[in-house]
Amino acid sequence: MKAPVVVAFDPGTTQVGYAVATRDDDGRLKIAALERLEARVGTLRGVIAAAGPDAVVGIEVLPGFLAAKARADALFHTAHVAGLIEGCAAGHRVYHLPANGAGMRSSWRGYLTQNPRAADDAVKRALELHYPELKSRRSSVHVRDALGLATVLLLLHESAYGRKALEGMATPHG
Repeated sequence: MKAPVVVAFDPGTTQVGYAVATRDDDGRLKIAALERLEARVGTLRGVIAAAGPDAVVGIEVLPGFLAAKARADALFHTAHVAGLIEGCAAGHRVYHLPANGAGMRSSWRGYLTQNPRAADDAVKRALELHYPELKSRRSSVHVRDALGLATVLLLLHESAYGRKALEGMATPHG
């Protein structure tokens, strides 16, 4: 089974952390894109289209316990950006995964670090194990979160167990 191309987004109020992960010809994990983007429909459609028609799309969502503590205006704008991404990804398999789970492993951080409450530094260390080139590269938390989500989706899609886990932790759309 050929590894999918995974495009993942960490939506913010006006910008989006964006990453594309896949495997190279030797089977190693590969970062195909890693950056921050303006949350504009044309830009979002372009990066999703560039990943190809079979690309898997992941969008980070806030679990309810975090959303209750956030400012209403920030939540509204972040949800709006997530909706833009969803619309731009029409026709693709789209998964919505939380960053953290209230004591549950069913979050991308839980799968990546084995700690559902993993802090940003733990995510950075885990990603550096998968992508050694990140040790010498500066990146924002939002971009690393997008890469973490992309990596987890890619790894889960590669096994029957992982695909079953995705059914239980995320809702595919499209």
